[in-house]
Amino acid sequence: MSDSDSDIGRCHICKEPQAEIRFCPECYHWFCARCRTNWFKRGIEAVKAVIKFQSDRAKGECCGPVR
Repeated sequence: MSDSDSDIGRCHICKEPQAEIRFCPECYHWFCARCRTNWFKRGIEAVKAVIKFQSDRAKGECCGPVR
């Protein structure tokens, strides 16, 4: 992933609303630089997401670029 793939928006883990974020094609979420390198926390968040699965949420609605 190149730096050109970054955008400004909300990080999936820390929920920082105006962070520079990058998309992860493995889990389909957006992460700021600090959270992107914290693999253990990303694993915990993935488990939480599976447990709290909400069928009415669109994929990627929880994070991503500001539109």
